[in-house]
Amino acid sequence: MDMSNNFCSRMVRLLDAKSMKHLNFSHNDISQDLEGDSTGEIFNTFTSLEVLDISSNRIVSLPKLLLRNSNELRYIDASNNGLSEWLVDVSKMSNLKLLDLSENKFATLSSHARQQFGHAFQLSNLTIDISRNGIACTCENQDFLVWMHENKNYFLHIENYTCSTTDSMFDFKSLESSVHNLQKQCKSFLGWYIGCSVTSAIFVTFIISIIVIKNKWKIRYLIYKSKQKFGFVTPFNRCIPDTMHYDYDAFLSYSGQELMFVLKQVIPRLEVNKKLRLLIRDRDYLPGISKVDSTMKGLQESRRTVCIVSKKYLESKWRDYELNMAKVEGIEDRGSLDYVILILLPEVYNGKNLPKTLMDLIRKERYIEYPMESCAYDDFWDRLIRMIEQ
Repeated sequence: MDMSNNFCSRMVRLLDAKSMKHLNFSHNDISQDLEGDSTGEIFNTFTSLEVLDISSNRIVSLPKLLLRNSNELRYIDASNNGLSEWLVDVSKMSNLKLLDLSENKFATLSSHARQQFGHAFQLSNLTIDISRNGIACTCENQDFLVWMHENKNYFLHIENYTCSTTDSMFDFKSLESSVHNLQKQCKSFLGWYIGCSVTSAIFVTFIISIIVIKNKWKIRYLIYKSKQKFGFVTPFNRCIPDTMHYDYDAFLSYSGQELMFVLKQVIPRLEVNKKLRLLIRDRDYLPGISKVDSTMKGLQESRRTVCIVSKKYLESKWRDYELNMAKVEGIEDRGSLDYVILILLPEVYNGKNLPKTLMDLIRKERYIEYPMESCAYDDFWDRLIRMIEQ
């Protein structure tokens, strides 16, 4: 049956085509029906078909089961279409000798198609023609090009194949050397790309890590301030005070072990005798508000932060948080580390080395040592009060 060179746009199933051997439907427009025949109904009765010509039909894709019963095929011509992938199952076509896929849009063949054709090469000595397609001669497609070289005897007119880019150095006339050169080029570039990518990633990660570690408290402080600005922080009854008027004279930061020192020494000396207002967490934190919010509120509403530094204080992560947030509060909002005052207990300043977290305050002389002799207590508290009231 020769139905070529017509204006045919439909192709329906023939009820009985068991004896048909040659079917020519080239130069028509039957792409819609062929592309949609996912169950293989159109060629279901073509069990003896040997030659099928569906070239020049503007076909973009062909379903896997299109020729499921046409296992006697010897020649399939699907040239001059818009095919970019081959899905039709030809694994059972033991007599198939030529598959013409020339003048399509094949840049490569998928691994599934290569596996299928590899079986057909051994089964039926199949030859494929994919000339005038514009093969992708790139590193990404080197697996296909290597496979093509390994099976070059099964490709018709392979010396006339061309690459999709005109500036490619790949030449199918010297396929072996071209494949070898491409592998070397891709290997060197691959190593270079991987090396540069890994090095860049490590370098950028290292730099970011240094910046984050060095500025982690400032970052945490700024995040909190941003959350506070946009209303994501637990609201309080009053606004944050300005820099001239504070609700408290000092925010007291201490470890739980120093609570008795606060109750018996700090409160009587500063609040009872000198009428200073202290913010003491065990007494003044409001229930139902997170420790972070309460701490930040206390830092912002206090003229100074006084840290009672003991060994337990330095071992506490939460006290470390209070100390560093106080330092950032002083630098960012008060413009000076004078906002923070350290009370160094004897167990700390009599030690061998002071922690690095305290050194910036010690260099600025924002500390006072609690005396071991009781005769020096009055002088100590007077100095502390002057530092708070400055």
